[in-house]
Amino acid sequence: MIIGRGVQGLGGGGLMVLSQAIIADVVPARERGKYMGIMGGVFALSSLAGP
Repeated sequence: MIIGRGVQGLGGGGLMVLSQAIIADVVPARERGKYMGIMGGVFALSSLAGP
């Protein structure tokens, strides 16, 4: 169970970094802050609501 939770954490961390990299490639620099802010808000909400 502990090893599975570790694998889950690594996968979740990889998804977070990958989504930020995709936003950095696709969205122009002028609008990038808005999209990163929305993603950070969703991450904060899910961190609070999930547990």
